[in-house]
Amino acid sequence: MNIGEEDFDTADNSGLSDEEKKFQDWLTAPKCVVNYSTALTKRVAGTGLWILKSPAYFKWKKEGKILWVHGQAGSGKTILITSIIHNLKLSNNPSCTVYHYFDMCDNTGTKTSFHGLLMSLLLQLGIQDHKVHPALKSLYETSNQEDYQYKSTHYQVVNTLVQITKEMVQKSHHLYIIIDALNECKDISLVLSFLAKLATFDMVRIIISHCNYPPENLKCFKISLNNNHMLDADIATVVDDFMLKRVQSLDFRAEVKATLLKTANRGFRYIECQLALIKTCASPRMIDKALSQLPMNLQETYAKTMQKCKTNDHAEDMHYLLMWLLYALEPLHIREVATILSIDMETSEIDFDAGIAGELNEFIDETLITVNTDNIVQFAHGSVKEFLLESNNNSQVREIFNFNAQLSHSVIAHMCLTYILNQDQYSDIRPYVHFTGGNNIITFDQYAVQYWAEHYQYNEGTESPYQDEITILTQTFLQGDSKNFIGWQTKFYNTGNKWPIKGTIFEDCTPLHVVALFGCKEVTQKLLTGRIPGFPKFNDISSDINIVSNPLGPAISVAAFRGYKDIVQILLRHNGNADVNIMGGYYGTAVQAAATGGHREIVEMLLEHGADASIQGGHYGNALQAAAFGGYKGIVELLLLQYNSEINTQGGYYGTTLQAAVIEGHKDIVKLLMEHNADVNIQGGYYGTPLQAAALYGDKDTFELLLKCGANVNAEGGKYGTALQAAVVSNHTHIIEILLKYNVNVNAQGGYFGTALQAAAFLGNKEIIQLLLKYGSNINAQAGEYGNALK
Repeated sequence: MNIGEEDFDTADNSGLSDEEKKFQDWLTAPKCVVNYSTALTKRVAGTGLWILKSPAYFKWKKEGKILWVHGQAGSGKTILITSIIHNLKLSNNPSCTVYHYFDMCDNTGTKTSFHGLLMSLLLQLGIQDHKVHPALKSLYETSNQEDYQYKSTHYQVVNTLVQITKEMVQKSHHLYIIIDALNECKDISLVLSFLAKLATFDMVRIIISHCNYPPENLKCFKISLNNNHMLDADIATVVDDFMLKRVQSLDFRAEVKATLLKTANRGFRYIECQLALIKTCASPRMIDKALSQLPMNLQETYAKTMQKCKTNDHAEDMHYLLMWLLYALEPLHIREVATILSIDMETSEIDFDAGIAGELNEFIDETLITVNTDNIVQFAHGSVKEFLLESNNNSQVREIFNFNAQLSHSVIAHMCLTYILNQDQYSDIRPYVHFTGGNNIITFDQYAVQYWAEHYQYNEGTESPYQDEITILTQTFLQGDSKNFIGWQTKFYNTGNKWPIKGTIFEDCTPLHVVALFGCKEVTQKLLTGRIPGFPKFNDISSDINIVSNPLGPAISVAAFRGYKDIVQILLRHNGNADVNIMGGYYGTAVQAAATGGHREIVEMLLEHGADASIQGGHYGNALQAAAFGGYKGIVELLLLQYNSEINTQGGYYGTTLQAAVIEGHKDIVKLLMEHNADVNIQGGYYGTPLQAAALYGDKDTFELLLKCGANVNAEGGKYGTALQAAVVSNHTHIIEILLKYNVNVNAQGGYFGTALQAAAFLGNKEIIQLLLKYGSNINAQAGEYGNALK
């Protein structure tokens, strides 16, 4: 079929303004347009039209809120859902239709989570007709700060995204929200609750596809694909289209079609697999043989395919590739297949000439693997991945290939380390891009640098056949003065790693820091006892255990932050050489690092070994502020009640413990702090006062609690100058109204935008502009980066 330009309106960022590109890159939403375009290219003309004419669909468009399309795995739901999206985009303003594909074949996990759905909807709703929605601008302003990547792991960020998405949906004049494959989401209950609330808004229509029937308490229209004769007609059309291109004889075509249609109740995916098999047949006789041996179901289909691949000359290559597809942490680009298969697991060497050339299906069956429109290699269907994961419990399949998680991670770790250790040989050979992570493309070199240790962790302490080899490779890599280790340090911060500060090179980083960072317990013990060739014993050079690497700090702080209790214990017990109070690095002390990560057991262990929780320094100033920011009430209570930490100590990024708790919306901790006489008017920190932070976060109860305890509504300072300007920036009209009742000074000057009115004008929020003008805001006031509201 021919696909129009409107089908790929978000496939890339060509044609977008610089501002649109900025927001698209910042959101890093999952690229569901690839699922959409890939499904469109697979769809055969004339199929799927019946669903657009079905009574349930008509009633849904006219009356209903939710339409639930359900059918067994492989019944063709994705193609049908894509047909609906395509039709809605053609018959309405394209911006009136937004969609999301849940997809368990996506290695990043963004297409299996509630968070990924929210980011996907925000991208589509927030950037339309070359305009950026004010709510999206507000989110950017309030979250584009140093701590955002950590806040994105906290529940309150999801809550913020939910509120903003609701705001955008509610203000839409007419909106269709289409969700495919909800059964492939790991947060189904959260998604259903969210969609049910959206369905209460006028002019919002939602479609959900799922393998099973809808929950009993969900009011919706339903379309079942199980035993659906209209679906059988679509299958007949697909078979006709396939045979027309490959078989000339009308009689033979009819014979093949009749045989396949007898199995139509096994679903679209089953038929697709049999057609793929027929495609490989060189003669009618071979087709007849294939049709006489049709498998009973999808599982048997995949088992037969695996058995056939086992006898292929490239059986080992296929085994490795399937391991990567199952357990890699980023999607795999087609050009990277040759790189992976050029790594010799026996010699730990790389031979690029040995890699697979040509099409992927020359050595692996397309029944199992496909290449999408973004040239990403992935499983042909979610049922393939499920089959391979379940094969660990199937002795018959396990005898063909073993996809045990520990074994697979060992293979990947081995390949990554081999690549790192051979980087001098390949640096000029493989300059182009390979892996794609989110909207960014990274090389295999970067993948190995970033993820080798995460795969390594699955291998440690196991009986993997590669355990000894991986240990040797790791020890070789950790030669502190080698080019490989130094090169890894240089690259690590440029690969989107999870440490807070990006784009920074390690300073004074030792191998001990690396093993502490990644939780390599066995190697840590060997390093400290001198059992790695080329390294001195650490008990002979005791000062090395306390070397401070920036921004990591000492090794004990690194392990404490990451939550590696065993490594912290090893460092503490090693001749008493680890100094629990040594200062340095992003988190200042080991106890602050442990509090930041929420690791109460490690906090207690450090305190029992003499750690001083009151030491000032590091990003959060002290351990109490770090725990309050993270929402770890147990640690806050431990420090506050058992170790008498000072509640009003000033310092750190948020100035006080109270401000840190408020900005992250931890109401229970805020109440606890207020009960222990936290000062609500201490000024300092990024947001100046706790009240400004509360205005930005937008929780009414917390805001009113602070006011009840005497918070000054006109206090000035911090990024946004006043609580009013902070409330305006975050589009919290309910907070603005409370402040106006408390006679807040609407013309107070200061902060990023100068005045509250300037902030509202910059974000384009007409409702708030009118409200501020009603209460006397001066439109001509000169202040801030933009001069006045008119500019």
